Amino acid sequence: MSGPDAPGWFECPLPVRWSDQDLFGHVNNARIVTLLEELRVTAFRERMDWRPDRRVPRVLRTLNVDYRRPVHDVDPLTGRLWISRIGRSSFVVQHALHQAGRPVVTAEAVLVQLHPDQSGSRPLDDDARASLVRILRPDVTAHAEADAEEHHASSA
Repeated sequence: MSGPDAPGWFECPLPVRWSDQDLFGHVNNARIVTLLEELRVTAFRERMDWRPDRRVPRVLRTLNVDYRRPVHDVDPLTGRLWISRIGRSSFVVQHALHQAGRPVVTAEAVLVQLHPDQSGSRPLDDDARASLVRILRPDVTAHAEADAEEHHASSA
Protein backbone atom coordinates (compact mmCIF):
# COMPACT_ATOMS: atom_id res chain seq x y z
CA MET A 1 0.00 0.00 0.00
CA SER A 2 1.09 3.53 -0.54
CA GLY A 3 2.26 5.36 2.55
CA PRO A 4 0.56 8.41 4.00
CA ASP A 5 3.10 10.74 2.39
CA ALA A 6 3.37 9.01 -1.01
CA PRO A 7 2.38 11.46 -3.75
CA GLY A 8 -0.34 11.16 -6.28
CA TRP A 9 -2.37 8.04 -5.56
CA PHE A 10 -3.37 5.28 -3.19
CA GLU A 11 -2.56 1.67 -4.07
CA CYS A 12 -3.47 -1.64 -2.40
CA PRO A 13 -4.01 -5.32 -3.21
CA LEU A 14 -7.61 -6.40 -3.79
CA PRO A 15 -8.77 -9.93 -2.95
CA VAL A 16 -10.21 -11.99 -5.78
CA ARG A 17 -11.88 -15.24 -4.84
CA TRP A 18 -12.66 -18.25 -6.96
CA SER A 19 -16.34 -17.71 -6.18
CA ASP A 20 -16.18 -14.26 -7.84
CA GLN A 21 -15.97 -15.92 -11.25
CA ASP A 22 -18.86 -16.34 -13.64
CA LEU A 23 -19.56 -19.16 -16.11
CA PHE A 24 -16.92 -17.80 -18.49
CA GLY A 25 -14.13 -18.16 -15.92
CA HIS A 26 -13.54 -14.48 -15.24
CA VAL A 27 -14.58 -12.22 -12.38
CA ASN A 28 -18.21 -11.19 -12.73
CA ASN A 29 -18.79 -7.55 -13.70
CA ALA A 30 -20.94 -6.90 -10.62
CA ARG A 31 -18.09 -8.17 -8.42
CA ILE A 32 -15.75 -5.72 -10.19
CA VAL A 33 -18.01 -2.86 -9.08
CA THR A 34 -17.77 -4.19 -5.50
CA LEU A 35 -13.96 -4.34 -5.78
CA LEU A 36 -13.97 -0.68 -6.92
CA GLU A 37 -16.05 0.21 -3.87
CA GLU A 38 -13.67 -1.71 -1.60
CA LEU A 39 -10.77 0.23 -3.13
CA ARG A 40 -12.53 3.57 -2.45
CA VAL A 41 -13.43 2.65 1.13
CA THR A 42 -9.89 1.44 1.86
CA ALA A 43 -8.34 4.60 0.37
CA PHE A 44 -10.72 6.87 2.26
CA ARG A 45 -9.97 5.12 5.55
CA GLU A 46 -6.23 4.56 5.19
CA ARG A 47 -5.07 7.53 3.16
CA MET A 48 -7.59 10.21 4.07
CA ASP A 49 -8.62 9.00 7.53
CA TRP A 50 -12.31 9.29 6.58
CA ARG A 51 -14.86 7.14 8.37
CA PRO A 52 -18.56 6.80 7.65
CA ASP A 53 -20.26 9.73 9.34
CA ARG A 54 -23.99 10.47 9.10
CA ARG A 55 -23.24 14.14 9.75
CA VAL A 56 -21.13 14.27 6.56
CA PRO A 57 -22.77 11.93 4.06
CA ARG A 58 -20.92 11.39 0.79
CA VAL A 59 -22.73 9.48 -1.93
CA LEU A 60 -21.83 7.98 -5.27
CA ARG A 61 -23.55 9.99 -8.01
CA THR A 62 -22.12 8.34 -11.12
CA LEU A 63 -19.85 5.41 -11.92
CA ASN A 64 -18.47 4.65 -15.38
CA VAL A 65 -16.57 1.39 -15.72
CA ASP A 66 -14.40 0.25 -18.64
CA TYR A 67 -13.78 -3.50 -18.60
CA ARG A 68 -10.54 -3.59 -20.61
CA ARG A 69 -9.61 -7.26 -20.04
CA PRO A 70 -11.08 -10.20 -18.16
CA VAL A 71 -10.05 -10.42 -14.51
CA HIS A 72 -9.24 -13.89 -13.16
CA ASP A 73 -8.60 -15.29 -9.71
CA VAL A 74 -5.16 -16.63 -10.70
CA ASP A 75 -2.96 -13.51 -10.50
CA PRO A 76 -3.01 -10.88 -7.73
CA LEU A 77 -5.13 -7.82 -8.44
CA THR A 78 -3.89 -4.34 -7.50
CA GLY A 79 -6.08 -1.27 -7.23
CA ARG A 80 -4.89 2.30 -7.66
CA LEU A 81 -7.03 5.31 -6.84
CA TRP A 82 -6.63 9.07 -7.09
CA ILE A 83 -8.70 12.24 -7.30
CA SER A 84 -8.75 14.01 -10.67
CA ARG A 85 -11.01 16.96 -9.84
CA ILE A 86 -12.33 18.70 -6.76
CA GLY A 87 -15.46 20.78 -7.16
CA ARG A 88 -17.57 22.83 -4.77
CA SER A 89 -19.47 19.89 -3.26
CA SER A 90 -18.23 16.96 -5.34
CA PHE A 91 -15.05 15.25 -6.46
CA VAL A 92 -14.05 12.85 -9.21
CA VAL A 93 -12.36 9.59 -8.26
CA GLN A 94 -10.24 7.61 -10.74
CA HIS A 95 -9.80 3.85 -10.30
CA ALA A 96 -7.32 1.59 -12.10
CA LEU A 97 -7.18 -2.16 -11.52
CA HIS A 98 -4.05 -4.02 -12.66
CA GLN A 99 -3.39 -7.72 -12.99
CA ALA A 100 -0.19 -9.34 -14.26
CA GLY A 101 1.23 -5.86 -14.83
CA ARG A 102 -1.55 -4.80 -17.20
CA PRO A 103 -4.56 -2.51 -16.78
CA VAL A 104 -7.71 -4.64 -16.67
CA VAL A 105 -10.38 -2.21 -15.43
CA THR A 106 -10.61 1.57 -15.30
CA ALA A 107 -13.41 3.55 -13.72
CA GLU A 108 -14.42 7.09 -12.95
CA ALA A 109 -16.80 8.00 -10.13
CA VAL A 110 -18.32 11.26 -9.00
CA LEU A 111 -19.01 11.54 -5.28
CA VAL A 112 -21.11 14.31 -3.76
CA GLN A 113 -21.13 15.55 -0.20
CA LEU A 114 -24.65 16.10 1.14
CA HIS A 115 -26.26 18.03 3.97
CA PRO A 116 -26.83 15.78 7.00
CA ASP A 117 -30.56 15.52 6.16
CA GLN A 118 -29.56 14.59 2.58
CA SER A 119 -31.71 17.40 1.20
CA GLY A 120 -29.06 18.51 -1.25
CA SER A 121 -25.37 18.99 -1.87
CA ARG A 122 -23.18 20.72 0.67
CA PRO A 123 -19.83 22.41 -0.01
CA LEU A 124 -16.71 20.46 0.90
CA ASP A 125 -15.04 21.94 3.97
CA ASP A 126 -11.33 22.77 4.20
CA ASP A 127 -10.47 19.49 5.98
CA ALA A 128 -12.15 17.41 3.27
CA ARG A 129 -10.37 19.38 0.55
CA ALA A 130 -7.01 18.92 2.30
CA SER A 131 -7.60 15.15 2.45
CA LEU A 132 -8.53 15.00 -1.23
CA VAL A 133 -5.49 17.04 -2.28
CA ARG A 134 -3.23 14.32 -0.82
CA ILE A 135 -4.06 12.12 -3.80
CA LEU A 136 -4.90 14.77 -6.37
CA ARG A 137 -3.66 14.30 -9.92
CA PRO A 138 -5.50 17.10 -11.74
CA ASP A 139 -7.23 16.03 -14.94
CA VAL A 140 -5.42 12.64 -15.12
CA THR A 141 -7.98 9.97 -15.96
CA ALA A 142 -7.52 6.26 -15.32
CA HIS A 143 -8.65 5.52 -18.88
CA ALA A 144 -6.04 7.81 -20.47
CA GLU A 145 -3.32 6.52 -18.18
CA ALA A 146 -4.17 2.90 -19.05
CA ASP A 147 -4.13 3.77 -22.76
CA ALA A 148 -0.66 5.29 -22.32
CA GLU A 149 0.56 2.21 -20.40
CA GLU A 150 -0.68 -0.08 -23.16
CA HIS A 151 0.86 2.07 -25.86
CA HIS A 152 4.20 2.09 -24.02
CA ALA A 153 4.06 -1.71 -23.53
CA SER A 154 3.25 -2.34 -27.20
CA SER A 155 6.08 -0.10 -28.43
CA ALA A 156 8.68 -1.59 -26.07
